[in-house]
Order: sequence, then structure tokens, then C-alpha cells
Amino acid sequence: MKIIIFILILILGCNVNDETNTKKHDIKNVKPIKRSTELTIKDTIHIEDNRHLIGQISTVISKASNNGNLYLYDRRNHLFLEYNRTGKLINIVGKNGTGPGEYLNPSNIYIDEKNYKYIFDTAKFTTIVFDNHDKFIREYKYSIGFPFPGELKIDSSYKIITLTNMGVNRYKEVEYFHFLNNKFKIVKSLKIDYPDIYNRYDLMNLTTPIWDANKKNIFITFPATNSIYIYNLNANLTTVWKLNSHFFKSINKKLDITLSAIKKKKFFSSYSLSSFLKIFKKNYIFYAYQIGALQNNENINKRPYEGTYYFHILTINGEDLYLHKNKLPGPVIDVTENGFLYLLINDNPYKPMIGAYKIEIK
Repeated sequence: MKIIIFILILILGCNVNDETNTKKHDIKNVKPIKRSTELTIKDTIHIEDNRHLIGQISTVISKASNNGNLYLYDRRNHLFLEYNRTGKLINIVGKNGTGPGEYLNPSNIYIDEKNYKYIFDTAKFTTIVFDNHDKFIREYKYSIGFPFPGELKIDSSYKIITLTNMGVNRYKEVEYFHFLNNKFKIVKSLKIDYPDIYNRYDLMNLTTPIWDANKKNIFITFPATNSIYIYNLNANLTTVWKLNSHFFKSINKKLDITLSAIKKKKFFSSYSLSSFLKIFKKNYIFYAYQIGALQNNENINKRPYEGTYYFHILTINGEDLYLHKNKLPGPVIDVTENGFLYLLINDNPYKPMIGAYKIEIK
């Protein structure tokens, strides 16, 4: 596969500190503008499971391709299942295991414009590559950083992966963004700090950034913030967009890190969390956040959250398109480049259902 590598000169040590630090970057309060924007339901996809009983679908890892195929990650069976637009299971990408082309604990799948698949496995600390027929090609292993969350994005001009490398202070000097050459070797790196709210309230459980990139910038949001941080490709933080989200409830008290996992989930379910960010049609950004609600304790191991989900559509220049209705019927699985939104409507393993929506901007 021919990939042109864009030479990037990055300045290490660039920081994301308190949002009020205007000496290093601009602060932009994003206000809505009126444009005709709506979500139009195109398909309700009933996922076939007569060949494979799906466990809980991971919306964080699952993806969709421009041709409409869905790559759903089954948490229980640890497999990537490929479905077509009718919900028919057409393939299983790779398999669970330790051998070549196998994965143990994947944290991301990326599908490029040629329909090649790239799976990052945190256990093996590798990127596993499959061609457009899901044939295993090779693995690329990394030697530095900590293999989480291991998200990979590939463009015709760059390859970026996120690998954690904690500094002395766990919220400062965290090396996350690594630019790769055509052999998937790290050639340049970008260090970022977490926003001040993380250090203030000890939010180590929410440190996975949510991001996307184009040929000019990297757009980052953090789960505990209702803002988008924009870096240029010289590793300078240029702007912070502060979103005007009516239902976003920010964390305002310190987390007791000695709490059990269930009690931590209950703590976070009282607040809002940013959950998705994706560039589509080159000029727009789809951003979503959720307000979590803990279910009854007897269901805690199956479905710890019943969330309420909201979204914004922004232009690449930071204009928030006004929407009369911005509530979603379920969590976001993916938004494709051509503007299709996929939501998990029902994750019951016996009746899984996905909604496919067309994002229409006029």
C-alpha cells in the first residue's frame, strides 16, 4: 500500500494548561449560527446473530466504513465482526489469540479509504494490518510508550498513533501523539498536558483524549471538558473552543481514588462527559457528549450506564450550527467521511439494533 508521508516538525513540550491562559492560545466561545441542519433516518439495521451471539457492543472501538459496512467489536467474545448495511454478518476480521494476525485486547480499529483495516492491540502492543479482503498482511510492534488507548488514524499524508508515556506528574508532560513513517516507526512526538480540571479533581479515570485530525490541525476533546483544543501540525496549541452545551454538567468535586470501580462509575454518572469527536465531509466536526445514569445494581456488570446523549455539529472554523433538536437516541458508533451517523439504538444481545442517519447540512 503506497502512503505518502508528510514531513512534520514538531515542537516537544507544548502544553494544554488552564483554559484561561490566553498568552499561549486563543479562547473562543463558540456560539450557534443558523443553518438548516438535520439528521434523517435512512436505515434501522437489525443485526443478524444466528451465526454469532453478540455480547455487549463497544461503541468506543467499533467503526463504520464509507461503503456502509459496520465493524462491531464484541466485548464478550473479543472479536471484530463485519456486517453489511442489511445487518448480515459477512466476516470476522482476524481472531482472538496471540499468533500473527490475532489480537488479545484491541483498543481501536481504523479503516482507510482503500478499506484496509488497522487494529491496535494493547496486549501485544502492535498494529495489525489487514487488506481490503480482510487478509492478514503484517504486524507493526512498538517499543516505547504505554499501550493505551492506542488509537490510530491514517491519511494519505500522515499516520498518527496515541501512546501514553506518563511523566513525573501524571497530568503533566504526557506524551501522547506520535507521527509514524511508512514502516510505522515513531519519527516525531507531541507532548500535551491535561486541562487543569484533571489535576484539580484527580480525574485519572478520564484521561483518554478523543480526537481527530486533518492536514492542518489536530482537534482534541477530553471526557471531563466541554471544549475542543486545536493544535497545528507544528505542535502549537492555537485555540480552545468553549462550547455552549445547555445540558453539560461539569465535574465540580474531587474524586476519591480509593473508591471501588462501581462507586467511581456512580460518581461519574452524575456528570456529563464528552464522548465523541469526528471530522466529516472535510469541513465539519461532529461532537457528542453524554449524561450517564447508573442502572440497578443487579445489572451493573452487563450495562453500567443508561445515558442521555447530545451532539453539536461545528464547522472546521469553529462555528456551531444551530439545531432545534440535538438529542440522540443512543451512543455514537461512528460518523463516516461522507456524512452518515451510526448510533447504537439497542444493545440487547438478542435484538441488537443500529440506526443509520444521514447528516444533511444546507
